[in-house]
Amino acid sequence: ISMGSWASERELGTEEQLLTLPMSELDVLLGKWLALASYFTIALLCSLSNVAVLLWLGEPDLGLIFAQYFGWWLLGLIFCAVGLMVSTWVTMPAVAFVLGILTCGVLCAIENATQWLDAFHRGVISIGQIGVALSLTTLFIGFAIVSLNARRWQIAHRRLIVGTLVTVL
Repeated sequence: ISMGSWASERELGTEEQLLTLPMSELDVLLGKWLALASYFTIALLCSLSNVAVLLWLGEPDLGLIFAQYFGWWLLGLIFCAVGLMVSTWVTMPAVAFVLGILTCGVLCAIENATQWLDAFHRGVISIGQIGVALSLTTLFIGFAIVSLNARRWQIAHRRLIVGTLVTVL
């Protein structure tokens, strides 16, 4: 869902319009991340029908189910931030999709090595896990802002160089 969040703006040519609005890059990227996170949250809530079936069939441990859903929701928030960051790197949504899959795969490998989600699977929610998720989300949104600003700085620097060359010639 996040592959086209910024790459499609470039592809459609609406990036300049979006960046000339009276908002900062942080406002724009946070708005896009909130839209992605809302969409993901609604999709995750729709899967609660599975829990309803489990309740109908038996007596599942609702605390364990809640902890697992909460862990996957936090991981989804991180993945939304990663997708947004990757989308600011490229101009085509398809390329953003591939890079996003690779980046999220690396994150999953790191999670597998560190067993960060293991406590959620045991039904434990700790402040440390929430802090890690929020820190990673903030980190990737920050990288997206830096990436977007760096691209704008490069364009301004190129214009300055071209303007200087034209003046010299």
